[in-house]
Amino acid sequence: MKQTALVTVLAIAFAASLGAEAPPPLDGPHRPMSDDLLDKLVGSWSVRGTIQGQPAEQRLSAAWVLNHQFMRLEFEQVGAVPAGEARYEAHVYLGFDNTSERYVAHWIDVFGGRYGSTLGYGTRTGDSITLRFEYPDGPFENTFTWRPATKSWQFTLRGKQPTGAWMSFADLTAAAVAGPAPGAAVPVTGALEEQVRATEAAFAKTMADRDHAAFASFLAEDTVFLGREEMRGRQAVADGWRRFFDGAKAPFSWAPERVAVLDSGTLALSVGPVYDPDGSRGGTFMSVWRREADGSWKIVLDTGCPPCPQR
Repeated sequence: MKQTALVTVLAIAFAASLGAEAPPPLDGPHRPMSDDLLDKLVGSWSVRGTIQGQPAEQRLSAAWVLNHQFMRLEFEQVGAVPAGEARYEAHVYLGFDNTSERYVAHWIDVFGGRYGSTLGYGTRTGDSITLRFEYPDGPFENTFTWRPATKSWQFTLRGKQPTGAWMSFADLTAAAVAGPAPGAAVPVTGALEEQVRATEAAFAKTMADRDHAAFASFLAEDTVFLGREEMRGRQAVADGWRRFFDGAKAPFSWAPERVAVLDSGTLALSVGPVYDPDGSRGGTFMSVWRREADGSWKIVLDTGCPPCPQR
C-alpha cells in the first residue's frame, strides 16, 4: 500500500515538473547585454599615450549595437603614417557570455584574419575589464580601466614573451570628446539610430525583468511622462510607475519600431507597439530621447495612444 502511494506521489511530481514553465535560456535575443561599466564608454574619445614606447594618438567611438548585445569600438590612428605601413584601424565587438560568465571580444584590425580569428575572453574586477587573447605568438592582455576622478579610460596592453616574462606594449588614456556646439550640424549615422533603438530595447527589458531600479536609470532628471496624468521629473515618474513592477508578470511590454534622430545628433524619437500580456497590440508609445554629455541616451518625454493605423 505504501509503495503504491509512493509511486502515485512520484508520478504526480513528475507530471507537475513536465507542466512547469522552463526557465528562459541565459543567452539569446531576449537577453540584451547590460553593463554599467561599459555604459561609461559610449561616445567619442581622443586616445593618447605610447605604443611600444612611441607617442601614439587614436580616435575611438563606442556604441551599443545588435540588439544591445555588443558594444562596438572603432579605433583609428591619427597623424602621419610611416611609408610602407598601414594606418591602424580596428573594429571591436565586445559582448558577454552569460552561460560562461565572461566577456567575449571579437577584435578585427589591419593585421588580418590570422589574428582576427582569435577571440579574447575577459572578466571584470571593480572598474577594470581585462581581456586575454591567445595569439599564435603568445598570450596578450588588454585592460580597460575607468578613472572616475578624471572621467577617463586607461588602456594598458601587455604581451607574454617566450621567456615567460610580461612586457608592456601600450599605455593609453582616452578622454571624452566634447559634443558639437549648439546649432552645429553633424552627420546623422545609422550608429546613432542603432544606439537609440538598443537603448529603447534595454529600457523595455527592465519591465520584463521586473527591475524598477534599472527602469529609473533611463530617466532624465527633467523627464515628463504624459498619460492619464502628467508626471514631471525623474522621481515622480519612477514613483508613478512603481506599481507596474509589482507582481511576477509584466502588465504590458513594448518594442521600438521606428527611430529618427535630429541632424544635431542630440534628440531622437522612438515609436512602437505596446503589447498586452496576451501578446495583442494594445497601443502605441512615443518617446523622445536626449543624448547626454557622456554619450548616453536618457528619456525626456513619453506618451502613448491607441494603436496607430498601419500604412
